[in-house]
Amino acid sequence: MATLTNLSFADGILTAATEASGVVTVSDLDNFARNGGMIRLIKEANKVRFRINVDAVNRGGLKISSKLLQLAELVHESDQTNPKRP
Repeated sequence: MATLTNLSFADGILTAATEASGVVTVSDLDNFARNGGMIRLIKEANKVRFRINVDAVNRGGLKISSKLLQLAELVHESDQTNPKRP
């Protein structure tokens, strides 16, 4: 399993991965979902929450269950409405 620790390094790899069929990208890096990643994990108050970038998921040709989407915070790459929440 590949791990990426620097989002600027990951940009090219992330773009290629999200365009490849069947590849799901997951990270805990700040702004990961808003910068092209599919799922960002966030630890808040001893709970793990997640954000799903619906644009990246659609671009990758994947489908996410409606139940999972109901639990997630949905973001778009162009979503800048709440800059304090990366």
